[in-house]
Amino acid sequence: MAKIALVADIGATNSNFGIARIGKKIEIILKHRYESKGDFIGLLSNFLSFAGKNHLTPRIGCIAVAGPVINQRVEMVNTKMVVGAMEIKRKTQLKKVLIINDFEAIGYSLNVMGKRDIKIINRGKQIGNRPKAVIGAGTGIGKGIAIYDNHLEAYIPYPSEGGHGDFPIMNEEELKLARFIGKGVCYEDLVSGRGIESIYQFLKQTKHQKSPNLSAQEISKTRKTNYCSREAFDLFAIFYARCARNFALEVLPFGGIYIAGGIAMKNPDIFSRKFTKEFCNNEAFSRLLSTIPIFLITNYDISLKGAAFAVRSYITLS
Repeated sequence: MAKIALVADIGATNSNFGIARIGKKIEIILKHRYESKGDFIGLLSNFLSFAGKNHLTPRIGCIAVAGPVINQRVEMVNTKMVVGAMEIKRKTQLKKVLIINDFEAIGYSLNVMGKRDIKIINRGKQIGNRPKAVIGAGTGIGKGIAIYDNHLEAYIPYPSEGGHGDFPIMNEEELKLARFIGKGVCYEDLVSGRGIESIYQFLKQTKHQKSPNLSAQEISKTRKTNYCSREAFDLFAIFYARCARNFALEVLPFGGIYIAGGIAMKNPDIFSRKFTKEFCNNEAFSRLLSTIPIFLITNYDISLKGAAFAVRSYITLS
Protein backbone atom coordinates (compact mmCIF):
# COMPACT_ATOMS: atom_id res chain seq x y z
CA MET A 1 0.00 0.00 0.00
CA ALA A 2 1.34 3.44 -0.92
CA LYS A 3 2.49 5.78 1.85
CA ILE A 4 3.27 9.48 1.84
CA ALA A 5 6.51 11.13 2.92
CA LEU A 6 7.96 14.58 3.11
CA VAL A 7 10.86 15.04 0.66
CA ALA A 8 13.05 18.11 0.26
CA ASP A 9 16.05 19.41 -1.63
CA ILE A 10 17.72 22.24 0.29
CA GLY A 11 20.21 24.36 -1.64
CA ALA A 12 21.92 27.64 -0.87
CA THR A 13 19.54 29.59 -3.13
CA ASN A 14 16.29 27.60 -3.19
CA SER A 15 14.61 25.08 -0.91
CA ASN A 16 12.28 22.67 -2.70
CA PHE A 17 9.76 20.72 -0.61
CA GLY A 18 7.39 18.01 -1.72
CA ILE A 19 5.07 15.25 -0.65
CA ALA A 20 5.84 11.90 -2.28
CA ARG A 21 3.48 9.00 -2.67
CA ILE A 22 5.68 5.91 -2.29
CA GLY A 23 4.59 2.52 -3.54
CA LYS A 24 5.71 0.48 -6.51
CA LYS A 25 6.05 3.84 -8.21
CA ILE A 26 7.18 7.14 -6.74
CA GLU A 27 5.05 10.21 -7.41
CA ILE A 28 5.46 13.81 -6.25
CA ILE A 29 1.88 14.83 -5.47
CA LEU A 30 2.52 18.25 -3.90
CA LYS A 31 5.46 20.66 -4.03
CA HIS A 32 6.50 24.19 -3.20
CA ARG A 33 9.68 26.23 -3.50
CA TYR A 34 11.01 28.80 -1.05
CA GLU A 35 14.10 30.97 -0.99
CA SER A 36 16.77 29.54 1.31
CA LYS A 37 16.58 32.34 3.85
CA GLY A 38 16.10 32.50 7.59
CA ASP A 39 15.49 29.49 9.81
CA PHE A 40 15.12 26.06 8.24
CA ILE A 41 12.52 24.89 10.75
CA GLY A 42 10.44 27.91 9.78
CA LEU A 43 10.53 26.94 6.10
CA LEU A 44 9.73 23.32 6.90
CA SER A 45 6.85 24.28 9.20
CA ASN A 46 5.40 26.55 6.50
CA PHE A 47 5.42 23.69 4.01
CA LEU A 48 3.95 21.18 6.47
CA SER A 49 1.15 23.66 7.15
CA PHE A 50 0.61 24.00 3.38
CA ALA A 51 0.53 20.20 3.07
CA GLY A 52 -1.95 19.95 5.95
CA LYS A 53 -4.32 22.32 4.15
CA ASN A 54 -4.18 19.83 1.27
CA HIS A 55 -5.07 17.00 3.68
CA LEU A 56 -1.54 15.56 3.65
CA THR A 57 0.13 14.87 7.00
CA PRO A 58 3.45 13.03 6.55
CA ARG A 59 5.16 11.39 9.53
CA ILE A 60 8.36 10.38 7.78
CA GLY A 61 10.70 12.25 5.52
CA CYS A 62 14.03 12.58 3.76
CA ILE A 63 15.77 15.92 3.41
CA ALA A 64 18.62 16.33 0.93
CA VAL A 65 20.95 19.19 1.85
CA ALA A 66 23.86 20.90 0.10
CA GLY A 67 26.78 20.10 2.37
CA PRO A 68 28.47 17.23 4.21
CA VAL A 69 26.19 15.26 6.57
CA ILE A 70 27.72 14.70 10.01
CA ASN A 71 25.62 12.83 12.60
CA GLN A 72 22.44 13.52 10.61
CA ARG A 73 23.10 17.26 10.67
CA VAL A 74 24.33 19.74 8.03
CA GLU A 75 25.78 23.19 8.62
CA MET A 76 25.39 24.62 5.13
CA VAL A 77 28.42 26.29 3.53
CA ASN A 78 26.86 28.87 1.20
CA THR A 79 24.02 29.92 3.50
CA LYS A 80 23.66 30.13 7.28
CA MET A 81 20.94 27.50 7.58
CA VAL A 82 21.45 24.42 9.74
CA VAL A 83 19.45 21.24 9.08
CA GLY A 84 19.39 18.57 11.78
CA ALA A 85 17.24 15.44 12.19
CA MET A 86 16.93 15.68 15.99
CA GLU A 87 15.66 19.26 15.90
CA ILE A 88 13.20 18.43 13.11
CA LYS A 89 11.71 15.53 15.09
CA ARG A 90 11.54 17.68 18.21
CA LYS A 91 9.82 20.66 16.58
CA THR A 92 7.60 19.16 13.87
CA GLN A 93 5.14 16.33 13.31
CA LEU A 94 7.78 14.18 11.62
CA LYS A 95 8.72 11.07 13.60
CA LYS A 96 11.31 9.53 11.29
CA VAL A 97 13.77 11.73 9.40
CA LEU A 98 16.70 10.90 7.14
CA ILE A 99 19.21 13.63 6.21
CA ILE A 100 21.30 13.03 3.09
CA ASN A 101 23.60 15.09 0.89
CA ASP A 102 21.88 16.76 -2.07
CA PHE A 103 23.96 14.80 -4.56
CA GLU A 104 23.11 11.57 -2.77
CA ALA A 105 19.51 12.36 -3.65
CA ILE A 106 20.44 12.77 -7.30
CA GLY A 107 22.36 9.50 -7.07
CA TYR A 108 19.30 7.70 -5.70
CA SER A 109 17.20 9.26 -8.46
CA LEU A 110 19.24 7.34 -11.04
CA ASN A 111 17.14 4.33 -10.02
CA VAL A 112 13.88 6.01 -11.07
CA MET A 113 15.11 8.26 -13.86
CA GLY A 114 13.41 7.88 -17.23
CA LYS A 115 14.21 8.99 -20.77
CA ARG A 116 12.02 12.08 -20.33
CA ASP A 117 14.19 13.23 -17.42
CA ILE A 118 17.41 13.53 -19.42
CA LYS A 119 18.92 14.88 -22.62
CA ILE A 120 21.86 13.13 -24.29
CA ILE A 121 25.00 15.26 -24.62
CA ASN A 122 27.36 12.44 -25.63
CA ARG A 123 25.86 9.06 -26.45
CA GLY A 124 29.08 7.13 -25.81
CA LYS A 125 28.85 3.42 -24.99
CA GLN A 126 26.86 2.93 -21.81
CA ILE A 127 27.70 -0.27 -19.93
CA GLY A 128 25.02 -1.71 -17.66
CA ASN A 129 25.54 -1.67 -13.88
CA ARG A 130 28.87 0.15 -14.13
CA PRO A 131 29.58 3.19 -11.93
CA LYS A 132 27.75 6.41 -12.63
CA ALA A 133 28.73 9.97 -11.68
CA VAL A 134 26.67 13.07 -10.99
CA ILE A 135 27.93 16.64 -11.12
CA GLY A 136 26.11 19.94 -11.02
CA ALA A 137 26.77 23.66 -10.72
CA GLY A 138 24.45 26.13 -9.04
CA THR A 139 25.30 28.38 -6.11
CA GLY A 140 28.21 25.96 -5.63
CA ILE A 141 29.17 22.74 -7.39
CA GLY A 142 28.35 19.24 -6.22
CA LYS A 143 29.70 15.83 -7.12
CA GLY A 144 28.84 12.25 -6.31
CA ILE A 145 29.26 8.70 -7.55
CA ALA A 146 26.78 5.83 -7.61
CA ILE A 147 27.76 2.15 -7.45
CA TYR A 148 25.41 -0.66 -8.39
CA ASP A 149 24.59 -3.04 -5.52
CA ASN A 150 23.77 -6.49 -6.89
CA HIS A 151 22.02 -7.54 -3.66
CA LEU A 152 19.76 -4.48 -3.52
CA GLU A 153 19.51 -4.31 -7.33
CA ALA A 154 19.90 -0.56 -7.16
CA TYR A 155 22.48 2.19 -7.46
CA ILE A 156 23.79 3.38 -4.09
CA PRO A 157 25.25 6.91 -4.07
CA TYR A 158 28.33 8.16 -2.27
CA PRO A 159 28.68 11.92 -1.76
CA SER A 160 31.76 14.01 -2.40
CA GLU A 161 33.05 17.51 -1.66
CA GLY A 162 35.28 17.40 -4.73
CA GLY A 163 33.94 20.76 -5.87
CA HIS A 164 36.28 22.29 -3.32
CA GLY A 165 39.30 20.62 -4.92
CA ASP A 166 41.95 22.89 -6.42
CA PHE A 167 41.26 24.13 -9.94
CA PRO A 168 44.00 23.16 -12.47
CA ILE A 169 45.37 26.29 -14.17
CA MET A 170 46.37 25.52 -17.76
CA ASN A 171 47.60 28.78 -19.29
CA GLU A 172 48.63 32.38 -18.65
CA GLU A 173 45.10 33.79 -18.98
CA GLU A 174 43.78 31.35 -16.39
CA LEU A 175 46.64 32.29 -14.06
CA LYS A 176 45.62 35.94 -14.43
CA LEU A 177 42.02 34.97 -13.71
CA ALA A 178 43.09 33.13 -10.54
CA ARG A 179 45.08 36.18 -9.42
CA PHE A 180 42.05 38.36 -10.14
CA ILE A 181 39.95 36.20 -7.82
CA GLY A 182 42.73 36.74 -5.32
CA LYS A 183 43.15 33.42 -3.52
CA GLY A 184 43.78 29.74 -4.07
CA VAL A 185 41.12 28.82 -6.61
CA CYS A 186 38.93 25.72 -6.31
CA TYR A 187 36.46 24.40 -8.91
CA GLU A 188 33.56 26.04 -7.07
CA ASP A 189 35.13 29.49 -7.52
CA LEU A 190 34.66 29.15 -11.29
CA VAL A 191 32.04 26.47 -11.96
CA SER A 192 29.15 28.09 -10.12
CA GLY A 193 26.92 31.13 -10.26
CA ARG A 194 29.48 33.30 -8.52
CA GLY A 195 32.10 31.75 -10.81
CA ILE A 196 30.25 33.09 -13.85
CA GLU A 197 30.24 36.53 -12.24
CA SER A 198 33.98 36.33 -11.45
CA ILE A 199 34.83 35.31 -15.01
CA TYR A 200 32.67 38.13 -16.37
CA GLN A 201 34.25 40.75 -14.10
CA PHE A 202 37.73 39.55 -15.09
CA LEU A 203 36.90 39.86 -18.80
CA LYS A 204 35.27 43.24 -18.23
CA GLN A 205 38.40 44.54 -16.52
CA THR A 206 40.88 43.09 -19.02
CA LYS A 207 39.03 43.20 -22.36
CA HIS A 208 35.56 44.75 -22.25
CA GLN A 209 35.78 47.77 -19.97
CA LYS A 210 32.56 49.32 -21.31
CA SER A 211 30.42 46.30 -20.42
CA PRO A 212 27.89 46.85 -17.61
CA ASN A 213 28.07 45.14 -14.23
CA LEU A 214 25.77 42.11 -14.39
CA SER A 215 24.63 39.27 -12.14
CA ALA A 216 24.97 35.63 -13.20
CA GLN A 217 21.34 35.56 -14.34
CA GLU A 218 21.80 38.76 -16.34
CA ILE A 219 24.99 37.40 -17.91
CA SER A 220 23.02 34.36 -19.03
CA LYS A 221 20.21 36.47 -20.48
CA THR A 222 22.58 38.77 -22.43
CA ARG A 223 24.80 36.15 -24.04
CA LYS A 224 23.45 36.94 -27.52
CA THR A 225 23.74 40.72 -27.17
CA ASN A 226 26.78 41.28 -24.94
CA TYR A 227 30.11 39.92 -26.15
CA CYS A 228 31.54 39.92 -22.62
CA SER A 229 28.63 37.74 -21.46
CA ARG A 230 29.11 35.34 -24.35
CA GLU A 231 32.85 35.04 -23.73
CA ALA A 232 32.27 34.53 -20.00
CA PHE A 233 29.91 31.63 -20.70
CA ASP A 234 32.32 30.13 -23.23
CA LEU A 235 35.03 30.03 -20.55
CA PHE A 236 32.54 28.75 -17.98
CA ALA A 237 31.60 25.85 -20.30
CA ILE A 238 35.27 24.95 -20.78
CA PHE A 239 35.90 24.97 -17.02
CA TYR A 240 32.74 22.90 -16.46
CA ALA A 241 33.90 20.34 -19.03
CA ARG A 242 37.34 20.20 -17.43
CA CYS A 243 35.82 19.60 -14.02
CA ALA A 244 33.64 16.80 -15.45
CA ARG A 245 36.59 15.31 -17.34
CA ASN A 246 38.85 15.10 -14.30
CA PHE A 247 36.02 13.59 -12.27
CA ALA A 248 35.40 11.03 -15.01
CA LEU A 249 39.09 10.06 -15.05
CA GLU A 250 38.96 9.51 -11.30
CA VAL A 251 35.89 7.24 -11.23
CA LEU A 252 35.54 5.91 -14.82
CA PRO A 253 31.73 6.21 -14.93
CA PHE A 254 30.99 3.90 -17.85
CA GLY A 255 27.37 3.91 -16.70
CA GLY A 256 27.31 7.61 -17.58
CA ILE A 257 28.01 11.01 -16.12
CA TYR A 258 24.87 12.98 -15.28
CA ILE A 259 24.90 16.77 -15.17
CA ALA A 260 22.44 18.39 -12.76
CA GLY A 261 21.91 21.85 -11.32
CA GLY A 262 19.98 24.99 -12.14
CA ILE A 263 22.63 26.53 -14.40
CA ALA A 264 22.65 23.49 -16.67
CA MET A 265 18.86 23.30 -16.91
CA LYS A 266 18.53 27.01 -17.72
CA ASN A 267 21.44 27.09 -20.19
CA PRO A 268 21.41 23.69 -21.97
CA ASP A 269 23.07 25.14 -25.07
CA ILE A 270 26.45 25.44 -23.27
CA PHE A 271 26.78 21.65 -23.54
CA SER A 272 27.76 21.88 -27.16
CA ARG A 273 30.58 20.52 -29.29
CA LYS A 274 32.96 22.86 -27.45
CA PHE A 275 32.01 21.22 -24.14
CA THR A 276 32.47 17.65 -25.40
CA LYS A 277 35.75 18.57 -27.10
CA GLU A 278 37.15 19.90 -23.83
CA PHE A 279 35.75 16.89 -21.94
CA CYS A 280 37.78 14.57 -24.19
CA ASN A 281 40.88 16.79 -24.16
CA ASN A 282 43.36 14.41 -22.56
CA GLU A 283 46.62 13.23 -24.11
CA ALA A 284 46.48 9.70 -22.73
CA PHE A 285 42.76 8.86 -22.62
CA SER A 286 40.92 10.99 -25.16
CA ARG A 287 39.37 7.95 -26.89
CA LEU A 288 38.33 6.39 -23.57
CA LEU A 289 36.66 9.63 -22.47
CA SER A 290 34.73 9.79 -25.74
CA THR A 291 33.05 6.47 -24.85
CA ILE A 292 31.62 7.79 -21.55
CA PRO A 293 27.95 8.76 -21.97
CA ILE A 294 27.06 12.27 -20.80
CA PHE A 295 23.49 13.19 -19.90
CA LEU A 296 21.89 16.48 -18.91
CA ILE A 297 19.19 16.09 -16.25
CA THR A 298 16.20 18.17 -17.33
CA ASN A 299 13.68 17.28 -14.59
CA TYR A 300 13.92 19.86 -11.80
CA ASP A 301 12.03 17.55 -9.39
CA ILE A 302 14.39 14.61 -9.80
CA SER A 303 16.08 15.24 -6.42
CA LEU A 304 12.71 14.95 -4.69
CA LYS A 305 12.19 11.56 -6.34
CA GLY A 306 15.68 10.54 -5.25
CA ALA A 307 14.90 11.50 -1.66
CA ALA A 308 11.70 9.45 -1.91
CA PHE A 309 13.71 6.46 -3.15
CA ALA A 310 15.97 6.84 -0.11
CA VAL A 311 12.89 6.82 2.14
CA ARG A 312 11.67 3.62 0.52
CA SER A 313 15.09 2.02 0.95
CA TYR A 314 15.98 3.03 4.50
CA ILE A 315 12.90 4.05 6.50
CA THR A 316 10.20 1.60 7.59
CA LEU A 317 7.00 2.84 5.97
CA SER A 318 4.73 2.47 8.96
